[in-house]
Amino acid sequence: MNRWLILFCAFLLFAGMLIGEDLAAVEKLAAECSMGNQEACKKLADIAKSDKDSAVREAAVEKLSDQALLADIARNDNDSDVCEAAVEKLTDKALLADIARNGNYSDVREAAVEKLMDQTVLADISRNDKSWSVRKTAVAKLTDQSALADIAKNNKEWHSFLPVKDESYSVREAAVEKLTDQDVLAEVARNDRNSDVRKTAVKKLPADHQLRQIVLASEEDVKRITDQSLIADIAKSAADLDARQVAVEKLNDQDVLAYVAKSDKEWNTNYLPPKDDSYSVREAAVKKLTDQALIAEIACTGKYYDVRELSLRALIKAPKPIGAEAIAWLQQPSKEEQSDWERNVCNALIQGIPAERWPVVLIETALFFGIGVTVPIEEPVPPGRYTISASFHGNIRSTSDVLFSETLESDGVYWIYSGVDIKEMNWHPGIKLICKGQGCASVAKNDEDIDIRAAAVKKLTDQSSLANIAVNDEEWRVREAAVGNPNLTDQTLLAEIVRNDDDEDVRVAVVGKPNLTDQALLAEIARNDDDEDVREAAVGNPNLTDQALLAEIARNDKEWNVRRAAVGNPNLTNQTLLADIAKNYLDSKIRKAAAGKLTNQALLDDIAKSAKFWDVREAAVGNPNLINQALLAEVARNDASEYVRRAAVIKLTDQTLLAEVARNDASEYVRRAAVEKLTDQALLTEIARKDAGEYVRRAAVEKLTDQTALADIARNDKDSDVREAAIKILTNQSLLADIAKNHKEWYIRMIVVEKLTDQAALADIARNDKDSDVREAAVEKLTDQALLADIARNDEWDVVRRAAVKKLTDQALLSDIAKNDKDSDVRNVAERRLKELQEK
Repeated sequence: MNRWLILFCAFLLFAGMLIGEDLAAVEKLAAECSMGNQEACKKLADIAKSDKDSAVREAAVEKLSDQALLADIARNDNDSDVCEAAVEKLTDKALLADIARNGNYSDVREAAVEKLMDQTVLADISRNDKSWSVRKTAVAKLTDQSALADIAKNNKEWHSFLPVKDESYSVREAAVEKLTDQDVLAEVARNDRNSDVRKTAVKKLPADHQLRQIVLASEEDVKRITDQSLIADIAKSAADLDARQVAVEKLNDQDVLAYVAKSDKEWNTNYLPPKDDSYSVREAAVKKLTDQALIAEIACTGKYYDVRELSLRALIKAPKPIGAEAIAWLQQPSKEEQSDWERNVCNALIQGIPAERWPVVLIETALFFGIGVTVPIEEPVPPGRYTISASFHGNIRSTSDVLFSETLESDGVYWIYSGVDIKEMNWHPGIKLICKGQGCASVAKNDEDIDIRAAAVKKLTDQSSLANIAVNDEEWRVREAAVGNPNLTDQTLLAEIVRNDDDEDVRVAVVGKPNLTDQALLAEIARNDDDEDVREAAVGNPNLTDQALLAEIARNDKEWNVRRAAVGNPNLTNQTLLADIAKNYLDSKIRKAAAGKLTNQALLDDIAKSAKFWDVREAAVGNPNLINQALLAEVARNDASEYVRRAAVIKLTDQTLLAEVARNDASEYVRRAAVEKLTDQALLTEIARKDAGEYVRRAAVEKLTDQTALADIARNDKDSDVREAAIKILTNQSLLADIAKNHKEWYIRMIVVEKLTDQAALADIARNDKDSDVREAAVEKLTDQALLADIARNDEWDVVRRAAVKKLTDQALLSDIAKNDKDSDVRNVAERRLKELQEK
């Protein structure tokens, strides 16, 4: 064996032994410190602050009690797990508040927030932390109604330029859940940009509040309404997208349509796809607009790119000067913040544009606004190339080319355009290219635009053309496109490129090709290339099958990502080597990858039981090849890590041992895993009633069949989620009826009513429950026409009477209610129900 390899392995073993010794030293120092040895206490503090291994620092932190020292570590350690461990030990509220406000890691700040009660501090964090998760955690602990109202109305968005849905709405929703001020709830219900928040707010308003009819309106409700004022309110504020769209389609008011087109509340960003579903609402509004001034206003200054695009598409059908009102609007001083280019486009709209120029203007505008779409050309355009200059925010200029041809020739280019390169956002709308045969080859070789050449290269099939471009094009992006083309298969040429190209991205594209099969070349690059990304691509190529080489790289490459790629290569199967890496490597990801590939039972058993790193023990226990139940039992009882114990519990089959773990393990995380595998109903009942952890109790409840026990838990558990879980499983109608009649919380009664079938119990609830929502839910399940008639005439709440009217069959009674009920909605429902019966 290579002398250097032996020395390297010895080094790894020595390093692992040192860490194990360090952990043992921490335990010893902690014991001495607890007995008053100040020197031991000082050494323990030094380890917690300065040891190079985070696991050792964390172990030391768990033994500390000095609040100032713990706060210093929570603020300054470079490992979030160590910081969290310090926070868990902190009790000083001032120090916790400082960390909750200023900690470097969001999970550390969140852990600190969990321990705070100061309403001023919590309100500050709820408003200002940059993580929505931390803000939401702070809101959950707030009781100050003024602060909750401010957050519900004004919580900041931190994701407004990311291509993912903003989560700040959940912070507002959490604040709304805790609000009691009816005026604030009404304001949120009407104005919040997110439908979930609006629905949450409106459901906390009184049952007869007008906003319920607006915000909770359904598509079917809107179809029956004729009042244009109410339809306008629904178009602006309904939570349901379909309801808003139907309302828009029934609207005639041009100002309201323009408002919806510009302001529909659903989440979207100004520049980034994908478009959300509310696009259909804004689209419906734009399509109904006829006022040229309003269309021009939206086309030039609309907030959303989809609305600007649709407005431009509408204007293309009317290429003529727009009205004086639009000119006045566009020339207002408030519009001075527009860029020069935007003002030029708007001026073109004012002045009128010849019909043959509209397709070009439309594409120019689409490019400027980042709309990467194929634009239909409705008028003939002279063939040729149009050079377009566009600006973004007035300070970045980019030139894009648009090429038109009236017909697609067999070997020619139809049209090409490239989008504006918005560098600050690191995003490009893309290239649209339609070409065939020699047309593509010509563009790939000769076009001045790099992106257009790269797009054309991807369409080539000719080996000679691809080889010429892959070797000779001066731009690396074009060469990369050529070598990445699956039609380039010449192994000799690929070898030449990977050895000689001066750009690492091009070399990565070569060595990562599935059709690169030259073992000698892959081995050479994997060992010797100067760039770690190139070596990683070569090592990870499944066509590299040399076990010895993969083992050498897994042990010796200086970069962790290359070593990990070697371990992950499916061809590395040497069990002794993988076990050595799993036990002794300092890099966690590589250790776990190696443990996950083991198949040797003895090696797996050894690692699962005795590896010094918990993450490797967990990976070994979770490896499907480890099936030793005795070993799993030992690990489930004795491993120091809750994560390892849980991994073992998941694979256990012994019910007696699972019962022991479910009762006695210190970790809620582990107990829950054990409960999920239990079958003993008596034990599950005991745990469901007595376990301290709500998640453990809920897991037990979800496996119970004892109806009496479930009813008891549904009535009495202190956690609402556990109570709801019990209700979902209850089927005994007598027990359900008792809960539906007597539970103190209205929403629990409502959930139970939905499961009731007992007509007598439903009748009692429909007459007597103090909450109108619960009565309404009961009425919807009633069949007794006499009782429905009584409720339709006499219930004090219109929503309950309306629910009863919808189920009536007595046409004379319906006619009477349609004429005489004091509420217009009830009268309308009665009229519609009567008409429905008459038409049958």
